[in-house]
Amino acid sequence: MLNLSTEFFPLTSPLPLERLSRTWQSLKAAGVSEYSLTFGALGAGQDKSTTCLKYMRTYDRKTTPVMHLTCRGQTWKSLERLITRWKRLRVQRVLALRGDAFRPRNDGPNSSVELVAFLTEHGMKTAVAAYPDGHPDARKAAHEMSETHWLYRKLEAGADQIVTQFSARIDGVLRLRDAVERFGEPVEMRVGVMPVPDWERFKTLIDRCGIEPDPGEALLFDGLPDHSHHALSLGLAYANMRALRAEGCTSFHLYGLNDSRLLLPLIRSLQSLDRP
Repeated sequence: MLNLSTEFFPLTSPLPLERLSRTWQSLKAAGVSEYSLTFGALGAGQDKSTTCLKYMRTYDRKTTPVMHLTCRGQTWKSLERLITRWKRLRVQRVLALRGDAFRPRNDGPNSSVELVAFLTEHGMKTAVAAYPDGHPDARKAAHEMSETHWLYRKLEAGADQIVTQFSARIDGVLRLRDAVERFGEPVEMRVGVMPVPDWERFKTLIDRCGIEPDPGEALLFDGLPDHSHHALSLGLAYANMRALRAEGCTSFHLYGLNDSRLLLPLIRSLQSLDRP
């Protein structure tokens, strides 16, 4: 049985919020059981997350989103205030992230490990991110601890769910899954899937993964008219997810950029595999 989740970036204006609620309605009807809200790095971006949370909770009281939270710009006091607000809105799980361009400080968390420990102490369930092909920063600095070592430390600190970032190949996902199983910790791993509608964006994501592009993939995109790229991207995502299901993976996190049109055909294709 498939276990599907998705994520949205927060919106605050009335019309976009209404559209976002309709997007969630269509995805939920298609079988997506959970969504998360991303988090602005500083200031107003963080307020957007809570404003969007309030609206979505009013719209759908049965589904409580997972809230993303980064270390960047946070103090222990600001975290306590934020968690208190989220608890009033019935938030139970947080996806704990270091955040881009993070700089350590003395009055707040200096790593996602410390953030996980803080959230666990304050009674929140915690998910963490993982990179099947290795963290981009770790590849630049050979002296840094490995991705699996950091992941183990986050699980030790109290995390019980892993959400993987985009990976264009299933090999890295399966290696990560095997490593997590060797940890011996009770943890759910959700595999991140992102249909990418054109070759340039696909190649950019592959570069971020630190893996070599397959020449055949470029030829596939180049050999089709632009309006067909979306369908090809969905086909590649479907093939990867079907292969992962054959390997026992049933939990997937769908990156849809707030647009259900990117995801609904993929979800329906996958669910057809469960029908007799």
